Amino acid sequence: MMEAEKYSHEDDLTAADTSMISSTSPYQPTTEPVSNRKVVFGGFILHMEYAKSITGILKVVQLIFSIVVASCVGSAPYCLEACGGVHYLNFVSISCIVFTLILLVVFAFGLQEKLSFINWPLTDLINCVFYSVMFLISSFVMALNAPLPVYQAAAVFGFLTTILFIVSSWLAFQAFRQYQARRRTMISHIQNAGGAVLEIQ
Repeated sequence: MMEAEKYSHEDDLTAADTSMISSTSPYQPTTEPVSNRKVVFGGFILHMEYAKSITGILKVVQLIFSIVVASCVGSAPYCLEACGGVHYLNFVSISCIVFTLILLVVFAFGLQEKLSFINWPLTDLINCVFYSVMFLISSFVMALNAPLPVYQAAAVFGFLTTILFIVSSWLAFQAFRQYQARRRTMISHIQNAGGAVLEIQ
């Protein structure tokens, strides 16, 4: 079983919270070694831990496969009787490219730390589950109505992308559970600290 990966975009994590994060997780606190970061254009910092992680690699492959699907669908000169399936799969692949690219940029450059008002683990989980279902349905429709080889290729890559998103959904679910556990631990620490202060007063 793949090791669940963890998000850590909370700036106020205590030492007890950070101790729960695996050293191999791509979502390390902001105190990660400088060697794991690479400054790129505009002063943005590329987090190499995430770029080399299973989650990061999956997102890159999902992005590539989605581009392949969109290219296959868009390269055909006509759609014949499969127009509905073609437009559906085209919409799914293009929208997937947009949202997956956004999430990839956010996590790869650590922007979730600056946009902490968004629940990024939950956002990633919803995105993965949504496109798992969407690619499965659209690829199945395309496979049933694929008069051209290029459409058949689009259906095949659509099914492969579905598998990738299912794997990502499992990892994102585990990451979301661990994120919630850390949040509860942090809130508990804050409440205990507040209670101790009141007792002293």
